[in-house]
Amino acid sequence: SWLSSPKTESMRISTFSAFRYGCVNDICAQLRDARAIPALIEIAESAPDANARKYALGALGENIQASEALPTIAAGLADLDSGVRLYALIAMNAIHEPACTLPMEPHWTEDMIEPQIRQCLAWWNDGGGKQQFSRQR
Repeated sequence: SWLSSPKTESMRISTFSAFRYGCVNDICAQLRDARAIPALIEIAESAPDANARKYALGALGENIQASEALPTIAAGLADLDSGVRLYALIAMNAIHEPACTLPMEPHWTEDMIEPQIRQCLAWWNDGGGKQQFSRQR
């Protein structure tokens, strides 16, 4: 499809330099090009807009599965915005760590999210995530 063509990917990456924190869902959520990782990390760490941060985390984790972004994704688990925390947890699913995975069956409910976020953040901070990160590098 046109969304995944090399020309479109290149155009999206160029968009990041022009609109530093304009990571809107139709651009950021579709990114799959590893060349965008540095810009996505910057957006996830620095964007004042919560939507920009959450879509950058989603692209890093789900789309690109950028292991080099794990520290940034883990930091998103402590974001003040609940939507950013949820996207960070979903992005952490890419590492397949049970502490960071919402159950698929039965379907997870909203009341399961924050405890799972806390569990995942504790796992990361206790060293499990850092060990996983160093193995993947």
